[in-house]
Amino acid sequence: PRGRGSRSTTMPEVSPSPTGPSPPGDSIILEEEIDPNYVPSQDEIDEYAKWLGMDLVQDKDLQWIAREGLKAPLPEHWKPCKTTDT
Repeated sequence: PRGRGSRSTTMPEVSPSPTGPSPPGDSIILEEEIDPNYVPSQDEIDEYAKWLGMDLVQDKDLQWIAREGLKAPLPEHWKPCKTTDT
């Protein structure tokens, strides 16, 4: 999904590409910094819920999962990433 709002980023590190310069789709590794006061917007929750495969109307009662997922820290040794073409 898009960047998780509870994270702020420092200078990204692009994963090495054995073929030279980063072609579209390479990953940029971000640094995770949790804001304990972060409250995701409804737009962020909706976007993440859709990415998770939820139907925004039928699964309205499950949107708490998307909200909590946006606020939760990543598991140990995981880092947030994004692709260079997004």
